[in-house]
Amino acid sequence: MIENRWLWPFELLEKVGEGGMGVVYKARFVKNDRIFAVKLVPTDISDQTILSRFEREIEIVKGLKHPNIVSSFGGVCEGDRRFYAMEFIDGGTLDDQLRDKGRISSDLTILYAGQMCAGLQFAHERGIIHRDIKPGNFLLTSKGRLKLADFGLATVHAASKLTAAGRTLGTFRYMAPEQIRGRPEPCPQTDLYALGVVLFELVTGQPPFKADNPADVLNQHLKKEPPLLSSVVPDAPDELVGVVDNLLQKAIEDRPESATEVARALDRMDDVFLAPVSRTGRSKKAASKDSDPEATVTAPVRRGSSRSTSTRSTKTGRTNAGFPTRFEFPSWSIAAAGSLLLILCLWIWSLRGPAVAYQQTRSHWTEVLATSSSVEERVTSVRVLAHMAIDDDRALDALEAGLDDSETDVRVETIRSIESLGPRASRYVQQMTRLQREDEESSVRYAASTAREAIKKSDDL
Repeated sequence: MIENRWLWPFELLEKVGEGGMGVVYKARFVKNDRIFAVKLVPTDISDQTILSRFEREIEIVKGLKHPNIVSSFGGVCEGDRRFYAMEFIDGGTLDDQLRDKGRISSDLTILYAGQMCAGLQFAHERGIIHRDIKPGNFLLTSKGRLKLADFGLATVHAASKLTAAGRTLGTFRYMAPEQIRGRPEPCPQTDLYALGVVLFELVTGQPPFKADNPADVLNQHLKKEPPLLSSVVPDAPDELVGVVDNLLQKAIEDRPESATEVARALDRMDDVFLAPVSRTGRSKKAASKDSDPEATVTAPVRRGSSRSTSTRSTKTGRTNAGFPTRFEFPSWSIAAAGSLLLILCLWIWSLRGPAVAYQQTRSHWTEVLATSSSVEERVTSVRVLAHMAIDDDRALDALEAGLDDSETDVRVETIRSIESLGPRASRYVQQMTRLQREDEESSVRYAASTAREAIKKSDDL
């Protein structure tokens, strides 16, 4: 029973969460009956550090508008009333998923990891270190989107400190060595270490370090080499084993430089990302990949270790930034499209002459991109126009239509095709920035972020 149901303009309905920094309630906004989550500090708490930290949390979350971070809608800090409202997420947490299922498939873990990286990178780019990355702080919407929550322990670079030097804050199972020691200061790699622990736990159903008491677990984080993911789950993809192993390195400098770098590594796991994912999270392609003898890759080697490499079968190809595409293009269809293009060019050439033929070809594929009802045809037109855009400004201009296409697959293919043009694509940096910030699909935002960085680097060379 809630003693005081009213926190104007909210009616508190039920408690849905509680932690050291506040209590979360499901609440009704009385002006329009919409449901929100309200996080508040109980009025009987007078610890100034907790109160100051909560006020800073309000400032932090109101500036984090990202599809993979729980949205905040402002708060109040007046007298003994301290609370803020945020979107209500009704799909539970990854912690709930682990309790219900025991562990999560590698395929689904990789999909979740892509969304985790998106939210973390957005926060890190704004100087915000979460410091409490764990399964319970990743919420799932009813549609399967993952959102990072609870910035109560977050730090801001160059902000005044609310934690004494050498003091440990966080959840002991997921703490990076530097977080345990209290030095050096938390950094993006601190969150990435915790991300590695989370991914390990999702795939295996258990954390990499276990003991009867927290002190022993913390000591293992400091001194003990973590087990490889494959030692617990032998059929875990080698690429995922390598990503998790790199995240769990003791030294900050040995971990990935950013969440974007982790996302790129995930993006290269083609067997998972190109295949449609079933309701169980198991991709049909991944289920049969071990029987494919076409190619092998060398398993990642732990830095500074003497572990030998191993190989396993895998395919190569392009992916949509860590998220499954809606369909696959058979290799024969791409070859057929190229053949048709060649025939079309030769036919027009014979009738109209080289210059006119080229212009007619460009116009044809520009029209296909703008008007075709077939997603596959529009993707093919993007590839053709990108090839022509190597030395044709009009073809480069025509690609812009693909950036605003209604289909995610077309937008992602357009972004990647533009990225492949290097310095010639510099005019699209602003467009990539817009897509990175505003597109509703995480795969598009990832692709745009990667393309923007690659274009800018190539332009500087």
